[in-house]
Amino acid sequence: MNILITGSEGYLGSHLVSYFKKKNFIVYGIDIYEKPIGNYKYFNLDISKAENFKIIQNIKFDLVVHAAAKLVFE
Repeated sequence: MNILITGSEGYLGSHLVSYFKKKNFIVYGIDIYEKPIGNYKYFNLDISKAENFKIIQNIKFDLVVHAAAKLVFE
């Protein structure tokens, strides 16, 4: 089963990556960080720009978990 997790390097996303990897699923992650912490198929891209999804458009996902959030620091 192919699983896509947006925000895969954040708190919730990173825990979901670990959980699904332990269940032997194929995990893909998207985040804006340069280098992933975990060992999974990672894409460094900004989900706020639709054209960035061309990179993964040919992958069939069985489950998508949206855990990305816009961080605002004031």
